[in-house]
This record gives sequence, C-alpha cells and structure tokens, in this order.
Amino acid sequence: MSETTGRRQIGAKKFVLLHHGGCYRESFHYRIHPDAEVERLVSDELSTQHPNSIGIQLVGDFDQEPVPTAQLQALKELLLDLKLRYPAIQIGAHRQVRGDRKTTCP
Repeated sequence: MSETTGRRQIGAKKFVLLHHGGCYRESFHYRIHPDAEVERLVSDELSTQHPNSIGIQLVGDFDQEPVPTAQLQALKELLLDLKLRYPAIQIGAHRQVRGDRKTTCP
C-alpha cells in the first residue's frame, strides 16, 4: 500500500464511487486488480477526484471482457468494510456523478 501526501483533508464521506480502467495515477483511494489484490492508494480521509467520496478502481476493460469473479469478491468485501466504517455512505457508479459526459465506468 502506498500513501499520497499533499492532499487536502475532507469532511464526512457520503459516497463510494466505482470506476474501471487501467489508469495508474493516484486519483482513487483503492485499486482492485483482476487477481483480487486490493491496493490502498490514498487515505480515506484525503480528497481525490470527487470530494466527500471514496473512489474504487477496478482494473480492466469491462467493455471488452467481464469482471473476474475474484475481483468482484474483493470489491464486495471492501464495500462491506466501508459500510461498517461509514454506515451512511451511498454506493454508486462514477457515471452517476459525471452528468451527461460519456464514461464507461460501472
């Protein structure tokens, strides 16, 4: 796990946003690989792309192939853990906060 410094702290978490792709910049809090490896990239308390949210990236191109079972199981376990730590948090897809901008995120 790596931690990024120099980011601003943010308030209460309201959302978990799911993304997919092969982007490797630290713009997400967590990255889940096809083999179910979960990387923590940024502390939950720090801001990334969307303030008041926790970003989870699933590595892969799901327009071309299905999400591997192991990756889905790792996502489920991470989401359950986040719901325990942040009971009021809502889970959604990145496309839900991007308005009319096209995205293939889940």
